[in-house]
Formats: sequence, C-alpha cells, structure tokens
Amino acid sequence: MRSTWRQTCTLAATALLLGGCTSRDACAPIPPSAACPDLTFQGVGYNESQEYHGPPARLLEEVGDATYPACNVAPKCPGSEFEGSGATDVWLLEGVKVADAVIGVRENSDTLVIFVRVGAKPGDLPLPTA
Repeated sequence: MRSTWRQTCTLAATALLLGGCTSRDACAPIPPSAACPDLTFQGVGYNESQEYHGPPARLLEEVGDATYPACNVAPKCPGSEFEGSGATDVWLLEGVKVADAVIGVRENSDTLVIFVRVGAKPGDLPLPTA
C-alpha cells in the first residue's frame, strides 16, 4: 500500500510539472528572428526594439506601408485572418535612416513601437531613451 501512495504522488507531481512547462499562450508572439521578422518594409525585415514615446503618428512623417509576415502569427490567432497581408503605416524616426529603423504599430495593438532592421544593433543607432 505504501508504494501505491508513492506512485500516486509521483504521478501527480509529474503531471503538474509537465503541465506547467507545456502550458503556454498559443497566441503569444513568436520570438523575433531573421527568418521571421516582426515587420517587413521595402523587402527588408525589421524586429521590434522598444515602445515609441514621442509625438503621435499624425504628427510624424509617413514613409510607406509595411506588412506583418504570416510566419509570426499562429493559426487561428488575431492577425491570422490576414494571411501575411496585415499592414501598418510606418513613419520616420527622426535622426535615424529608414534603412535602419522605422516607427510602426505593434501587430494587433494601437501601440507605436520602433522597429529595427534585422542585423542592425539597436545600441549602435541613435534611438530615443524611454
């Protein structure tokens, strides 16, 4: 009888550990990578660097339209209905080349963020401090 109790406790502990390790929000953002950037603009990938806390978008200089790649949205999650055609305007980040960073809207939100070109190091760019 003693071994049955031990087996039951071991089984319960294992189930809790596995459940804690595997339970993840299925719609959580996929970590950015060169293979699947957060945003593409003029054929170049950009990943989110930080939130933008400057003037509102209506006061910024728009430089074009960007898209959210389909690879960074899990099926049946918000944004997946666009199948990689979800878009945002992007704006000039004063003092930074558009080829290095732009301001855009975080996918599925109203939050303005700074997107940095894949391969560029945010620390090497004159990004604003929060």
